[in-house]
Amino acid sequence: MTELLLVMYARVNAKEGSPPIPWPEPSWRPGDPLPETAAAADEEKRARARATYERINSQMLPEKR
Repeated sequence: MTELLLVMYARVNAKEGSPPIPWPEPSWRPGDPLPETAAAADEEKRARARATYERINSQMLPEKR
């Protein structure tokens, strides 16, 4: 939050015609899942989708049984 306020202050008080100051990278906010938790959930979701795909293939394609 502090970085955002600092950039906003610098942008407002910059001389006209000066190059724009880039916005800071978004940071973690309370209520958002931790990056490690989100990555683990994505991996679990990917594994479930792959298992479902394999199960459907085994049911529909005789050579996959």
